[in-house]
Amino acid sequence: MAADTKIHDESEYNELVKITEKMHAIIEKWAAENGVKLSPGAFIKKRNQHYVPRCYLELWRDSEKPLYQSIKGDEPIPVRGDLKKVAQSKDFYRVQPITEKDRDFLLWLVKTVKSPDISNFLIDFIKIYELTGGLMQIVSGYTWPQTSGDAETPYKIVDTLANNLIEELYAKIEATAADILRKIASGEIDWWEAEQSRVNFLLFFGTQYFRTPGILKKATQLTSPTNVGLSEKVIYPLMMIMSMQIVDDMVAKPDDYYITLLINDSDVPFITGIQPIVDARPNKQGAYNLYYPITAKYAILLKKEERRGIIKVTIDSNKAHEYNSMIKNSSDILIASDAKILAKYTNQGNQ
Repeated sequence: MAADTKIHDESEYNELVKITEKMHAIIEKWAAENGVKLSPGAFIKKRNQHYVPRCYLELWRDSEKPLYQSIKGDEPIPVRGDLKKVAQSKDFYRVQPITEKDRDFLLWLVKTVKSPDISNFLIDFIKIYELTGGLMQIVSGYTWPQTSGDAETPYKIVDTLANNLIEELYAKIEATAADILRKIASGEIDWWEAEQSRVNFLLFFGTQYFRTPGILKKATQLTSPTNVGLSEKVIYPLMMIMSMQIVDDMVAKPDDYYITLLINDSDVPFITGIQPIVDARPNKQGAYNLYYPITAKYAILLKKEERRGIIKVTIDSNKAHEYNSMIKNSSDILIASDAKILAKYTNQGNQ
C-alpha cells in the first residue's frame, strides 16, 4: 500500500503499517475467541449483496432463453450476463453493532431453540454482531494517520468485516443446500426423509424467508424495541431468530409437518420474486402453510399438519395462477424464465 507522501512522511507511514498489522492480529484473535471463522474473502469488501441467493436464481434460467424480471409492475426486461444485479442491494447485510442488553436478550431467545444445528447457527449469527461491535470499540480507541485510498487501515478492515460476515455465514448455508435445490428442480423430493438433508434445507429455507426487503420492512413497523430497553439495531437479528424458531419447530416435530411437491405441467408456469417464500394460508390464519416456487415447473409447500411424509400433487393452470398471484402480491420485483407469462402479472397485464 502506498502512503500519500504529500500529506504524510515516512515515519507516519511506518507507524500505520505497524498498527494495521496489530489490528489484523487483534481481529483474528477476537474472531477465534468468539468462534467466528474468517475466510480470506472476509477482508475484501462486498457491496452488492444478494437477498435472494444466486444458487436459487440459477434454477430459473432456461438454457435457451434469458431470465426476465419485472420491477414494480413494469414491462419484463431480460437479464443479460450473470445474475449479480438481480435481487441484490448495496450493503444489505451490513452489521450494526448491538448493545450488551440486546445480545443478552437475543441469547435468551436462542435458548428456546431445540435443534443443535439451528441453535449453533443463531449463536454464530449473534457472535458476528458482538464481534463487530467489539472491534469497532477497539478501533475507535486508536488514532492513526490516514492515507489516500488506503484499504488496509484498521477502521476500513473492521468496516469490511461489518459488510461481509453475515453474507459469509449465509454462503455456507447456501453451499450445503444447493444440491437439495437442484434435486427439487429435477422433481426429486425423497431427500426429505433423511434427517440431515431435511435440517440443511430448513436452515436455508428459514434464512431465505427472513432475509428480504419485504420482511425487513414489516419488521420496522413493529413496536419499537426501545420501548423495552433495547436498541433499534436489534430488529434484524431478532427477526432472524423469530424466523428460525418456525424452522426449529419443523425440525423438532417432524411428525407435525409434511412437504408437498407441486408439479406444474399447465400452460401457466410458476414465477418467483424477491420474496420467494410466501404464506399461503387464507387470511394468514391457522397453521403455517409456506409456498416456495423452485422452477417454472416445480414448487414446494411446507404445511403444519399431523400427517408426516411426502406428497406429490399435479396442479392445473388455475391453481398455478393462484400461487403466482401470491408471489406478485408479496414482491416488488418478479422473476421468471418466460416473458409472456411474467407480463400477465405486470401493470400492463392487469389492464
